[in-house]
Amino acid sequence: MFDRITFHPEILRGRACIRGMRIPVPVIVGRIAHGVSFDEMLTTRILSRRTFSRPSSTLPG
Repeated sequence: MFDRITFHPEILRGRACIRGMRIPVPVIVGRIAHGVSFDEMLTTRILSRRTFSRPSSTLPG
């Protein structure tokens, strides 16, 4: 379920981040909490579709 979230002491000082992107999970959660949609995050390059390469039925949002 959480295979896209990683913790590594040498990346972002061990903070939870999106695998391969170095985007802290709290950034994504905060944007969702403020009403930013998954599609908006993709268009503003916060996220990449390449990162979420599963079928669209399993994409968040």
